[in-house]
Amino acid sequence: MYQHIIAPDQLKLAHKHLLELVVEFKVLYYQRKTERLHFIRQCIHSLVHLTPETLWIGQPSLSAQWMMERVIGHFGSLIKQPSNPFANLAKQARKVAEVNTVVTMWPTLDHVQKDPRGSVDLGNGYLLLWPKDDKPYQLSPAEWNALNNFYSGLTNTTGILKKSIYQWGRLWVPNGQTV
Repeated sequence: MYQHIIAPDQLKLAHKHLLELVVEFKVLYYQRKTERLHFIRQCIHSLVHLTPETLWIGQPSLSAQWMMERVIGHFGSLIKQPSNPFANLAKQARKVAEVNTVVTMWPTLDHVQKDPRGSVDLGNGYLLLWPKDDKPYQLSPAEWNALNNFYSGLTNTTGILKKSIYQWGRLWVPNGQTV
């Protein structure tokens, strides 16, 4: 339901599955008993209306409440002067609107995120990230031999310091995750 483009056959299938979910939930928990009416939450009942409303007003991703809540939370975090919050909120919202307008007019001005301070670029989208040990790691003889064998197999070893090995705390991988 949160796709940017929803085919009519996908919409029909989604509606069928959502209705089945709601009916099964009601049979399992509600059982048509008034004393169990509190088990039917608004979020469960709203699933009945999700597909028809998608036909009426568009994809839920364009009208969902969580997007507005996120924007409100973002603007709330920008308030720096609690003595006059509404004037400060209006000023911060205006700043955001101005920046968005300038970036829309000139996309090349968009902020390019730099590598984190103290990181080491390993190439191909890999970064070593802090924390890093203060002292070099003492290699065992087996580790030293394995490292020498590894270096002997490399064709271009310029820029590689073989004297000491440091342990790093984290690694940024090309898919954007930190491991």
